[in-house]
Amino acid sequence: MNVKLYKAIVSSVIGKLAVYIVQFTLLMIYARLFTPEDFGKVASIFVFVVFFQLLSDIGIGPALINEKSISSNERNGVFTLTIIIGIITTIIFLLSSFFISDFYSDKTYQLLVICIAPTVLFSCCSIVPYTCCLKDVQIIRINMIESISHILSFFLIIISLDFISPILLLALRSSIFSCLKFFILYKVSSKTTLGRPIIGSDFSIFERIWKFSSYQFGFGIINYFSRNLDNILIAKFLGPIKVGIYDQSYQLMRYPLQLTSFALSAAIQPVLSENKHDLGYISNEHNKLIEKIACLSLIIFSFFFFNSELIVHLILGDKWFRVIPLIEILNYSLPFQMIMATSGAFFQSIGRVDLLFRAGLIGSLIFVISIITSIFFYSIKATAWSVTISFILNFISIYYILFKYGFKKELKSFYSTIYKVILDFIPFIILSIFIYYILGNIFDGESYFIGVISTILPTLVFIKKFLSIIQENN
Repeated sequence: MNVKLYKAIVSSVIGKLAVYIVQFTLLMIYARLFTPEDFGKVASIFVFVVFFQLLSDIGIGPALINEKSISSNERNGVFTLTIIIGIITTIIFLLSSFFISDFYSDKTYQLLVICIAPTVLFSCCSIVPYTCCLKDVQIIRINMIESISHILSFFLIIISLDFISPILLLALRSSIFSCLKFFILYKVSSKTTLGRPIIGSDFSIFERIWKFSSYQFGFGIINYFSRNLDNILIAKFLGPIKVGIYDQSYQLMRYPLQLTSFALSAAIQPVLSENKHDLGYISNEHNKLIEKIACLSLIIFSFFFFNSELIVHLILGDKWFRVIPLIEILNYSLPFQMIMATSGAFFQSIGRVDLLFRAGLIGSLIFVISIITSIFFYSIKATAWSVTISFILNFISIYYILFKYGFKKELKSFYSTIYKVILDFIPFIILSIFIYYILGNIFDGESYFIGVISTILPTLVFIKKFLSIIQENN
């Protein structure tokens, strides 16, 4: 594997691990401070926050990373435009509070929108300082800033518990975090190659990046609807408590993605875009990386499979026991999600965000049809199954497009890579399932240690396989 890419990936994973530990710890506390209904209402609003963040982003970040040279005046012009767009979208979001409260038939949502709205503004203002750091592959620094922002916002929330309503505090959490993150990013951006941005009026760079950013923006919009429609419909038809339970189960499943695949994605584009015309080289790097991710995904799948009750009990507490069956269902999609999570970065690396847009469009159609169908069952379990199936179908679709039209290669090399990993793991996972049920019958399934013991065998296989892959690639 490319040495520079390997170092970037290691830095990204280490940095993301720090963020993961902080988020993980704080979630354990938040889950005990706030009710599932509080989480459900805030999650229902946050769906709209993500949409307005996308509107304000317009694909600028990845487009800037793809540019080899950016002048200080061009940088300042982009920064100024992001501030203007952030202000406009925040105002629109605030005005939409009436529509949102009518949609959910609850006036409380108007106040929640006011609390969450600054998230949109500060997220938009952070685009250029964040890109300045990411373009220099300062991934550990970025993750340290996120961790510090999470910790500081947590202390501010704890201090305010006696003075502000719990649900308002939960809504304010994202605004406080976004504000702190922006100011810290802005300060440290002075130490980057691009430098700290200031207000400027040179918008000429948009003539070069508009095509790239427009496709990236289009992908973000369709990806938004496909990934958030489930929360919107559950909140509308099944209520805030169920959306709170569903959202927490989905977030738990995303932690492994944040630690691995999402962390890798942050390192891929800045490094591999330097060789974006060498499709053979990038496709080979892709398969080497996928082999490692496939190994890791199967061990994480095993851990969730055998320890879902323990995970929920430790992280969320006993009042969240209804999350368990949803995790067990969503877990079947985890290996597919982990592998697929890096695909967008490879589309970006070869400069084919047009293909990313088309792949996202197909994926969103699959997802929307699945979600709408599942809502007729009035069950969050049905929704979880539909999400799982749609991820598997999207996996097949997106890799067909990436290899056939992006890398211009047959899929044989990709699937043979995954096949070899599965062949090594599946016998041991099946054996572990037998051990799990045998121990469950012996001890009446009452002890959490049964799941932990059952995970040991796949873990040992993973360590052996992972080390052998690293030796082969080196």
